[in-house]
Parts: sequence; C-alpha cells; structure tokens
Amino acid sequence: MAYITKERVAEIRNELKKLFPAFKFSVTRPDCSMIVVKIMKGDIDFFDDAMRPDGRDQWNETKKLSDYAKKEGHTSINEYSIESNWEGEAREMLLKIKEVVCKGSYNRNADDMGADYADMTFFTRISVGSYDKPYELVSSVAVAA
Repeated sequence: MAYITKERVAEIRNELKKLFPAFKFSVTRPDCSMIVVKIMKGDIDFFDDAMRPDGRDQWNETKKLSDYAKKEGHTSINEYSIESNWEGEAREMLLKIKEVVCKGSYNRNADDMGADYADMTFFTRISVGSYDKPYELVSSVAVAA
C-alpha cells in the first residue's frame, strides 16, 4: 500500500529549500499516499522560456503550453516526460525536483503481473503554480537582493 510519512514530506521540503533558495514551494501531503510539490514563485519562466521548440505542449498537442498555462498561471508536470517536454533551466530544475521527491519511492510489485496495480511506495504530483494561486515570476535581480 502506498504510504508517505509527514517526516519524509518535511525532509523533501527542507531539501528543496536548500537546493533552490530563490524559489518558493508548497510541499504538502493531501493524504497518506501522496506528496504534492508546487513551484509557486521563482525566476524561471516555465511558460515561455521552457517551451519546446516545436510549439507543442506537454501532451503533444499543437497548442503551445503558454497559450493556456500562462493565462492561468499554472500547469501540471508529467514527471515521466520532463526530458522530452521541457528545456533549459526549467528542465534541469524539474529533473532535480523529481530526483529529490522520488528518492526512496519505488515500485515493489514491478514483476507481479497479477497485481491490480503497482504497489508504489507513494505517489507524486508536481506542478507549477496552482489553480487558485498562479505561479509568480520574479526577476533574478529581485531574487538576488
């Protein structure tokens, strides 16, 4: 059964703060089986600078990510396709966040074809901004001050 402790969530929160001191995160545990990491404020423009050059969004549709996401100020991150959907600083940051969050999470039933679902240690959800509080882009000069 998927499970993550409050202590592990606190460790992840502290490690992200240490790795990315110029960013504001929301790291929560909505239930005992999931961790949610939201990037709320920082100097990386996830909506323009991080777009793929082919103009497709992370679901490989022809609408650019910024057309909808920039207007709303938030987007979900598919942690399984960061390498193919993101570029530059955004890609590097998202991969590092994934590494920190997923450290210690593994699929214990990968070889059990009879299992109804893979027994993950815990589930993750990563996003930029939130539906009720959009991502706040700040200039790197303001962050450094």
